[in-house]
This record gives sequence, structure tokens and C-alpha cells, in this order.
Amino acid sequence: MKIIYFFLILFISFILFADDFSTDCVAFDAGKGIWDVLCNIDIPAKNIAYMEIEGKLTGIIEINIIVKNINTDKIASTNWESRSIISKMEEINQKLSLIDNASFILSPGEYEFIYIIEDKQSNSKMSKKDTMILDNIEEIPFMSDILLGLSVKIDSTNSKFARNGYTIIPRPSHHTTNLNPFLIIYAEFYNFAEGKDYAIDYFITNDNGDTIMNLAGKRDITVGDAFFNIGGVNTIGLKDGTYNLIVSITVDNLILSKKQRISKSSFLANIITSKYDLTDKQLKYYGMIEYIASESQLKQYNKLNKIGKHNYLIKFWENRDVNPNNNKLEALDKHIKNIEFVNKRFSSGLQEGYESDRGRIYIKYGSPDEDMTVPSSSGYKSFENWIYYSGGGIQFVFADIKGFGKYELVYSSLIDEPIPVNWRNYVDLNIIRFHRD
Repeated sequence: MKIIYFFLILFISFILFADDFSTDCVAFDAGKGIWDVLCNIDIPAKNIAYMEIEGKLTGIIEINIIVKNINTDKIASTNWESRSIISKMEEINQKLSLIDNASFILSPGEYEFIYIIEDKQSNSKMSKKDTMILDNIEEIPFMSDILLGLSVKIDSTNSKFARNGYTIIPRPSHHTTNLNPFLIIYAEFYNFAEGKDYAIDYFITNDNGDTIMNLAGKRDITVGDAFFNIGGVNTIGLKDGTYNLIVSITVDNLILSKKQRISKSSFLANIITSKYDLTDKQLKYYGMIEYIASESQLKQYNKLNKIGKHNYLIKFWENRDVNPNNNKLEALDKHIKNIEFVNKRFSSGLQEGYESDRGRIYIKYGSPDEDMTVPSSSGYKSFENWIYYSGGGIQFVFADIKGFGKYELVYSSLIDEPIPVNWRNYVDLNIIRFHRD
């Protein structure tokens, strides 16, 4: 990635300023009195134009970031092309996003960050601005900004999401839902004396300053004059709204803290009137149609505004009801029961059952007529074999490839269900009863 420094009078035209993507700047101490500023970007898949390229549905986005020092007018910029690949159009309405970032080495000062996002296939542009003040770095104890993430894993690679031996996928929106309520929290601490006991705590407060949640984090002893901490909070118990997330560290009598704004909402907020008296649970789930709607229905749905989507969803569920004249949405209620079942039955780690392969297949095709779990043996991982007798016979096989209880789809007799190229490594061919067309 090439960063170019230059002086100019900034002029941008023909750009639509919109909130169709999220950004977040996080500053870390880079040493020698300068800052390492990480700029994270999240573009929802629904705002990206996808076309088939080499057999894959691909979105191509050009990202430009311009950083202007407001005090000196000095400018730094970087631009690059990023690609988003999905397996099928039904994934657009899920929580999928193109997440990317860039970093800048900056001196203390006040900065303006300008993000310009261009979809290379639709030629549409989006833009937004952020500002940030970087203080002078002094030789006293202090902490970095808070980096909020979607997920974290140990990773020794030098990827753009790696930091101190961990890969942290950022969550620039700072937004959670009941479907994805967990927030990863990363922060760095500097200039603390070695060998001191420290305690890290997390607080969530409302706009009145009332503490809504208080979680005890790590208790340890400082190692060196700089260290980091990774933690997390589950927001499932929060009501819809905006909050302050506070990370606090206590060392001896010194208490330091930093704050980030976060928000929480149900899948779709209850803000639209309807001819049905929809419950909170129905409003939470009635937009989760990506597994059961056709590609043409999803394309039409994703083009609508919020009110249009609400009306579309009501009609969608009415058309699926066996009895459309009783002012009830039985098809929606059945769908909700299926989602609750797969979330209870197929969740693993931080992944909800709804997001799993088994959850998707269950919701899309219903409960299998036969299902069999086979423990690992004879060189094969533990697997589940699902059989449906409708449609001439359908078969799905899910294997625990990594051995952590996360079963992934490795075989399907339906040609439109993608499976690994090396699926035979995970499936005993003797169990195949229905073959791919």
C-alpha cells in the first residue's frame, strides 16, 4: 500500500455524502512521540454491486483515504482496490460486510479524515468525513484508544488486521444486534512501572451516566512499560439505544479510562406502524428472509427504503400463510421457532446457530427426515448426515473439520449448494445416497 504525502488545496466534486458505510479511527503509541492511527472501514454487502467474475459473485470497491493536518494543511493519502466475494445473492441481506483498513503514522495535531468509496461496477460513490485530535505523547502512564472488534484469534501472520500476535476483525460501526451481540475490546497501555498489580474493568453507561453493566476484566501484573489487553462484553441484555462503553485500568491509586460510543438494536427496530400488531419478537426476526427468499425477491427487497421493506416483508409472510384471513402471520411464527431452535441447537463459540451451515440448511429445507451423527473414525472427522425424501431425495453432510464442534457443509446433492473442492477428504463415499446432478 503506497502512502503519498503532498501539499494541495483539496477539491472533491460529484460525490454523494451518505452514511452507507462505517468508519473508525483508533490511535496507538508508535514511539518517538508519534502516533499509529488505524482507520477501519465497514461497507455492508447490501451497498455493493456484485457481478459474476470467474464464476464468483464479486464486488469491487476502490477505497481512498485523505488525511489532512488542519494546523499545517499537510496531506497524506492512500488508495487501494478491495474485493468482496459472496457465494450467492441471498447472502447480501445477512450481516456480511467488506471490512478493510489502512494505517497512518502521524505527529500530534488535529486531523480531518476524508473517505471516498467508489463501486467500480456501479460507478456509484460514497463519502464521509471524520476529525481527530492527537495529543502530545508524554512519558506518563496512558492508554490507547479502544479498538472494537467482531472477532479475535491468535495469528502470527503480519496481516493488516494483526496486532501483537492476534488478528482482530474490527467493528467500525460500534453497533450490535441480538443476532451478533458480542463486542471484542482491545486496548494498549503505556509507561506503567513493571511488576505492579493492575485491574481492568468494563462499564456500560447510559447518557445520564447511570451504570447499566459492570464487568470485571483482567487482573494481572504489569510486564514491561507497555502491554495490551483483549476482552469482550455481551450486549444481549441491553435495550435498543446508544450507550457509553468505558474501559478502566487501576494500578495502585491511579485510575485511567477511555470511552467509546456503542449502539444496540434488534434486527429491525419497531419504528414502523403496521396493520398487524407485531410483537418485539416478530419485529426482531421478520426481516431474516435471506435463507428462504428467492434471489429475485432479495434483489427487489434490497432496493427498497425502510418503509418499503417493511411493507414488502408483511406481504412476504402473508403469501406464505396457510390461512391468510385470520390476521395472524403463522408462517413468520414458524420461522421464528426454527431460528430459535437452530440458535439453541447449532451455536458454537461466538457463532450463532443461525449463521452456521446446519442452521441455514435447517431453516431453508426444514427438519431432515433422517439425521445421523457419526463420531470420528477411520480417518474421517465426526460428521452429521441429513436426508430429505422430498424432491426425489436430498442429502447434506456436515463435518467437524477443525474438531471444535463447528460442523461445516462438506457435501450436498444439490448442485446450487457450494461444497469444498476436496469434499471427498471428509466424506466416506459409502454413505452417499443421492449424488449431485
